[in-house]
Amino acid sequence: TQKKHTNTFEFLFKESTMLRYWLAALHLPQIGPRTILRWLERFPDIEAVFKASQSELQQAGLPAKHIAALAGQIGGG
Repeated sequence: TQKKHTNTFEFLFKESTMLRYWLAALHLPQIGPRTILRWLERFPDIEAVFKASQSELQQAGLPAKHIAALAGQIGGG
């Protein structure tokens, strides 16, 4: 049962982490749900968008204003 509890903890931790990224994305200025969905066409999940470097975001075709919004969220903590 220890393994089962560990898997449950890992699942809950991953889900809460993803929820934080989703909430952060939805609160970015001038960024809406359609924009976020377009990002997810280029990245495997929302966490990957936030963890991408500026050059990776540029290579994925994100406009400068989106990159700036993400940088402000990451820098603003």
